Amino acid sequence: MTKRIIIAITALLVVIAANQLIAQEKGFTNKKIGNIIYVDVPDYMTKTFGLNDVAKVQYANAEKEAYTIIIEEDKEDIKSAGGGFANPQEYFQFFMGSFGIDSIKIISEEPAKSGKFQAYQGQVDGRVQEMNLFYLITIIESPTHFYNVISWTLFENKDKLINDFKKIASSLKE
Repeated sequence: MTKRIIIAITALLVVIAANQLIAQEKGFTNKKIGNIIYVDVPDYMTKTFGLNDVAKVQYANAEKEAYTIIIEEDKEDIKSAGGGFANPQEYFQFFMGSFGIDSIKIISEEPAKSGKFQAYQGQVDGRVQEMNLFYLITIIESPTHFYNVISWTLFENKDKLINDFKKIASSLKE
């Protein structure tokens, strides 16, 4: 009798967990990041650490191989360091020149928007330690900052996740 109860409880917990996973994959939740940034993140991604040392925020789902980081660059700090960018496309070109992966190929790039801000977005094929990865890199310009929204997955998962990655990037607000 005790074994049957344990099996029934285990089965019930598995069904509940499966239903929660299904429910999580359907939506996005607006997250407040730091004091000034808001971004919509898929419910299947959770806050994490260790993906990038300078990222303001990091979200991941290792099971889906889905990762997103946001790096914030203050325009005044860039100017103080002797740099400056006229627009998000110029910053994107600079960023891609210093993107530290083994080999990269820009699949496409185009102007974009994130809320009321101008942005520039590129789809990138990259190879890291024998893995083919897909990156969606979006540079967003606010009046005071450039935000690098970088999402990636295994290249074979690109078509499954690209719309979620685009929604994340287009949702950033200050």
